Amino acid sequence: QQIAMLCKNFLEVLQEFLSGERVLVFVSLDPEGICAWKILQSLFKCQHTMYTLLPVANYLDVKDSFRDNCEGVSFGVLVNCGATIDIWETLQPPADFQFYVIDSHRPFHISNFYNQQQVHLLVSEGEEVTVPAYGVVFRDSDDENSDAEDADEDADPDAATAALSAAERRRARREWRSRRERALLEHEQFTYHGPTSSLLLLEQAFRTSRPSLSALWCAIVGHTWQLLSGRLDWDAYFEAVCGLQAHVTSWRNASSAASASATTLESQLQETISSPAELQFSRCLNLWLLRHWSLEDCMRCSPHTACALQLFGSRGRQRLLQFLADAGIAQREARQPFDCMSLQLQNGLENSFSRLAGKFKLDPERLFLPTFTAKAAFRPALVATDCALLCACHLTRGDFCAAIDCVTIECSEGVCRDLGLVRDWLSGQTEQVQALLDQGSVVNLGPFLFVSLPEQAGPAALHLLASLAQRGFVSLGKMRRAGQLPLLATCQLPGSGVAPEFSTVFLGLPPVGAEDCRNVFRAAMLEAARGCRALGEAEFDGHAVRLHREDARKFCDALVNIMS
Repeated sequence: QQIAMLCKNFLEVLQEFLSGERVLVFVSLDPEGICAWKILQSLFKCQHTMYTLLPVANYLDVKDSFRDNCEGVSFGVLVNCGATIDIWETLQPPADFQFYVIDSHRPFHISNFYNQQQVHLLVSEGEEVTVPAYGVVFRDSDDENSDAEDADEDADPDAATAALSAAERRRARREWRSRRERALLEHEQFTYHGPTSSLLLLEQAFRTSRPSLSALWCAIVGHTWQLLSGRLDWDAYFEAVCGLQAHVTSWRNASSAASASATTLESQLQETISSPAELQFSRCLNLWLLRHWSLEDCMRCSPHTACALQLFGSRGRQRLLQFLADAGIAQREARQPFDCMSLQLQNGLENSFSRLAGKFKLDPERLFLPTFTAKAAFRPALVATDCALLCACHLTRGDFCAAIDCVTIECSEGVCRDLGLVRDWLSGQTEQVQALLDQGSVVNLGPFLFVSLPEQAGPAALHLLASLAQRGFVSLGKMRRAGQLPLLATCQLPGSGVAPEFSTVFLGLPPVGAEDCRNVFRAAMLEAARGCRALGEAEFDGHAVRLHREDARKFCDALVNIMS
């Protein structure tokens, strides 16, 4: 019986195999991958592990980077990528090369799961991984290659008994292949996300000792991004936040005990200076960049309020002004920075939103977001959503180093200085969605909604823009079934790697009214690509694919036929 190579103690791997070795580290260009890498970097430093950092945006980048850097290296770590493809078949590494995959994308590719020698999947202690049994999807090589032997037996006229036996074996193989196809289709039908990569690595960091405050903050920011981008449902988010709250409380208690043990004023002052920031659990309004923007702009650019108040409609501006009037907030107050508003309005803002939630159809469960706030001396407080959005903004601009720096809790001053970039980015996305809806670009193709988006600079921008366009269209109420239909979005991305012609990306999103975040597009996309013989490359998200521009039309038509 084959045993899957599931790794639950990555620290032992670092100590036994990777300590002192040089490792190739492939980091996906999304905020979750950046946060996970920062925690992994601290573990590498503890074990004196050398590494080569390779930022990758898609599997074309992974193949190119591996080919250019694999010489003389025996180990590779894939951070937030690699779980959903056959790594060994895609990269074709040397026989002694070993991969360690730290990825939240699910489901695991069956070849990765049962590869005993070369691929090791890091999973959480409490995660239950369900895959088809080994005998259902794999057979011994002598059984698989026995078709030629059966043909030779049939060619022998004196082997009547052998021919009958060969016919029975062929029938058994056909039945096995049919069972295998059904099992794989059921296994790969949906894409979803497991525990976030940053939380997995934070769990490993706790095995060493008390992790740094920066590692804890990175895990919080990475987990927050998964919620903002729609990759996690609220129940999974709340469950992990409870565990993070316990870690934050434990850290604060330990820090308080250390401060209390300081006997002199000088030692207490030194303890305060050495602490980079303080983390606090908070229940904030679900308004993006509220502390660093005006209230009116926050409501206009935050998906929950923009869609609930139907701000993308013809009467959106009127509804926003009506909400502010009912809340007792003058337009002059709403248009100035939040810090410049009167303290009375700031302190009563949450009560005003709670009081008006029913009248303006604001979901009470989505109106407030349980999250964490980082407070450093002489610097404005930062909510985890602020850092997650800033990291995504830097990645959209192609600034990988700035994206790494902004998730470090010690760099709060630089984060506050760069938040203007996020404001411009979010305002631009809101204006793009408004233009798309005004032009009627979101159309119903029967089994799903379809929208063609302007060219985007990266997967983070594409995902947020497509999600906002979908929610904005549903909020207008032009279609009764819009909330039950998934969305297929397409746009042009700059080509990369050895095949720049793969420039058209298709991204599938689940329905707005879905109870969970499982995505139905994966199996349909694979079948559509095979059916129309479109040349494509898989993206890190299993519900996205990159195609030749000339294959885009026939791929979309094939997808409509399959999902109808």
